[in-house]
Amino acid sequence: MKEKLSARVGVCADAAAAEEAAGIRIAVAPEIVCFVSREDRCRGPICSAVYQSAGDGSRKAVSCGLDAEDCGDVPPLTIEVLREAGYIDPKNTAAPRSRRADPAVLECCHAVYAVDEEIAMRLILGYPQLASKIRCLGGQIAPAAFDTADEYRRVLKDAEKLIGGLTGGEI
Repeated sequence: MKEKLSARVGVCADAAAAEEAAGIRIAVAPEIVCFVSREDRCRGPICSAVYQSAGDGSRKAVSCGLDAEDCGDVPPLTIEVLREAGYIDPKNTAAPRSRRADPAVLECCHAVYAVDEEIAMRLILGYPQLASKIRCLGGQIAPAAFDTADEYRRVLKDAEKLIGGLTGGEI
């Protein structure tokens, strides 16, 4: 019985303290952040990819859209620009899918970043219970004005600048 107890795994934010107190091995869940845009087609996926690549690779990020279609296609242009910049492995052929904002997912995130002030306000009004987690990026990322590679690259450049501010410039 004692062996089974010591092999048990728990989840805790402060693994060292919990492990010492309980005498069990602790698995620490990574802090996940969510980037919320309107449709989860350009700004959200780009911000998520940039954030996740920052630092030592331990960052986890997801994206969603307030008006997104669940399992809709992320435009090939978003994928192309992210591959070109090295955020997506060229060998990875899995197409990212957009997802609609889900309160259950947002609740599990450490922080929820809106890509502009309108999205931030809609999030706070729609999910007041999550208001303490909702943040604006410290600037706005305007939507791509046209479906062109140059506009998507501009979104990527804006995302890199703002997320560099979040991560201490680790991009």
